[in-house]
Amino acid sequence: MTPPLLDSDLPPTIKSLEPKKGPICQENHVIIIGQNFSRGMTPVFGREYGKVIEISPFYIECTTPRYPKTEIVGIWIHHNERFLPSEKTYEFTDELPQSELEQMLRNLVQGDAESGTTNSFFSLFGRIPSLSSSTDISGQSQTNGTTMLHNTVMLGYQPGVDILIEEGIELDVEDDSGLTGKTHILELAGLGTCV
Repeated sequence: MTPPLLDSDLPPTIKSLEPKKGPICQENHVIIIGQNFSRGMTPVFGREYGKVIEISPFYIECTTPRYPKTEIVGIWIHHNERFLPSEKTYEFTDELPQSELEQMLRNLVQGDAESGTTNSFFSLFGRIPSLSSSTDISGQSQTNGTTMLHNTVMLGYQPGVDILIEEGIELDVEDDSGLTGKTHILELAGLGTCV
């Protein structure tokens, strides 16, 4: 049971927020975790107000403003005509929003050369240090044998997995450790390999 939402004389405290970054030029969904939040409080990202979706004494669910440039901004709470600072920050990045990533993946899988190439898809994975961006013509990583399906499953990007399966990607290609994309899917779903 959630405690009643009362105006508090105690200052709000921001302990964390998730996610800590998001793309520019769109409203990003954020949950600010802390204490002493009450009605009428609004998060401020840099100099722009966020939009409150829900508020409780322990969290504020909101969207960020549409920030026009990449920047790390401070998080404030506006309440009773005062701006209450915090030490937390939010990073606006030039990373593609997931819907654009999803369309790029669909274009790549469908072989639409004008919209993207296999190399550009793997360059997205190259931003993640634990995944190899080097590929051969078969679409497998030269260093560990993973495919787009292996990497998409490991990233937990369900829409991408759905698109790849829908487009008929081979589920039984083994990486260098002998695991298939299908094996990864079953393990992440908690079904093991006995299905």
